[in-house]
Amino acid sequence: MRNVHIRACLAFAWMLLAMLLASGVQAQDRYRVRHLVSSDGAGNTLVNPELIDPWGLAFDPYGFAYVAAPGSRKVLRLDGMGNPQAPSISTWVSGLGETAPVGIVFNGSANFATRNADGVTGPSRMLITTEDGGLHGWNPDVDPGHATRVYKSNAFPILMGAALSGCCGRQLLYAAPPTWRTIVFETNYRRNPMPEGAFYDPQIAQDFYGPYNVQAIAGNLYVAYAQRTLSRRIGPGFGSVVVFSPTGVLIRRIATGGALSSPWGLAMTPADFGAYSNKLLVGNTGDGRINVYDPTTGQHLGALQDANGQTIVIDGLHALQFGNGVANQPVNTLFFTAGPANGARGVYGRIDLIR
Repeated sequence: MRNVHIRACLAFAWMLLAMLLASGVQAQDRYRVRHLVSSDGAGNTLVNPELIDPWGLAFDPYGFAYVAAPGSRKVLRLDGMGNPQAPSISTWVSGLGETAPVGIVFNGSANFATRNADGVTGPSRMLITTEDGGLHGWNPDVDPGHATRVYKSNAFPILMGAALSGCCGRQLLYAAPPTWRTIVFETNYRRNPMPEGAFYDPQIAQDFYGPYNVQAIAGNLYVAYAQRTLSRRIGPGFGSVVVFSPTGVLIRRIATGGALSSPWGLAMTPADFGAYSNKLLVGNTGDGRINVYDPTTGQHLGALQDANGQTIVIDGLHALQFGNGVANQPVNTLFFTAGPANGARGVYGRIDLIR
């Protein structure tokens, strides 16, 4: 009888565990949020007065994080603990001065040349979109303190996110103008005439919603949509995330509405991120939550939670990126940018799995 009782208890325990797993309740999916540096030192962080309303975030694979802060019109270089690395970078336009950087992506190829005033050229190591609809290229050997404008069109009053991918044996640069569809550039910064219907989702009302950010993941382009705007800042509301091929063919729709609220941050988790390993993270600017989706089915799996089991909410949340494995930037640590108080302040931080 005792053995029967033990077997019954074990069976019940296994059944309970299965029910918990099915419901998405996981003991290990708790994460620690740390604000590393802020514009005003709030929360006992490091202080960097140039970190005003940071948006775009990109990692040099062999170096530091690059943070685009349109509030100060600077791109900052930071290590994994928030320490500044000289110099900060200005997105400079001759005769106009500094513009406001928003999106940023690392380029490791020999393409996308930039040039300084003396005619020295080199491949842009960082490609930067700006709030006035421009593209800038930066190379530390060409001009360490300035990124040079390489493209400007009055057709796009603002460019948000940027991503690199390619097809047909050539590299392509993708940018997100909230007033249009995702646009594509060749390595000489000429617009690529995509096929008719490229980067089009018939279920999104194009008159009201536009691409807010674009992120290359495993070669495909993940586009986050929000309400069309002439400003980088959008309040809470509609959201959609759609996956396209590099030629703009619709692959799948991850989600529309539901938990999304003006999404901007997009990141695929690594294999060592607890219960949410190998999942798609989508950060909302509208409510500061980081939602988790199955990247194949689009199933909503919940939102990241803190040590107390409460949903993590980051005021003014923008970019999400995992580290590169150097400079105190672990590959399974999620780094983020945020512009609290409606962009009047700035925060750069990290989110780590609690083991």
